Amino acid sequence: MLNGTGHDLGTALVVVLAALVGAAFAIPMQIQKPGSPPGQPQPTPAPQPDPAVELSVFNAAPGYEWSLTRAIEAWNTSGVRVHLYLAHEAGADITVTIASSSPCGSDPDVAACTGLGHSGPRTIWIVQRLDRFDEAGVLVHELGHILGLKHDTSGGCAAMTPSLWENCDPPPPGEWRCRLLAPADSERAIRILGGAARPATGAVFCRTGEFAS
Repeated sequence: MLNGTGHDLGTALVVVLAALVGAAFAIPMQIQKPGSPPGQPQPTPAPQPDPAVELSVFNAAPGYEWSLTRAIEAWNTSGVRVHLYLAHEAGADITVTIASSSPCGSDPDVAACTGLGHSGPRTIWIVQRLDRFDEAGVLVHELGHILGLKHDTSGGCAAMTPSLWENCDPPPPGEWRCRLLAPADSERAIRILGGAARPATGAVFCRTGEFAS
């Protein structure tokens, strides 16, 4: 425990710069799957019925709405019996905020941290400001801790590794890792919360593009 914060330092996510979004692109503002026209919405599976855990999430970090929405969608469509939803006022089960100092310890590579489990209100502290694509990966990781997952040290590619995408293939230039959860992430969460694993669908990497609004 980190004194004065109530957060488990073991849940801090470290950024590995060599494994971030594909090298040659300026930060664009929209994603699209290969072969899709810009702005076309992509169908996703319905959230798991009869969730074992239902948690509200309040975004107090300006500019992180897109990344947080992607992370919530990933867990809601994973097959895990969980329902996360955005709240529009303070007092939610989970609050996402930017840390003015470092509640996650002194490691300069830490991107974010939170507590393990959902026994009470939780805060996800964002320490490093990354681009929206990597922040989606950071937030899906931190939400995993709140759902009860510890770090995955098995050596495979997963959202819950201690360092961001540390065992994953890097995306090609101009693409990002849009499949935020690996089967191992869902399977571990299902062992805690129940549910049924869903086969992975869609591309692992998605092209980036411009977002007009």
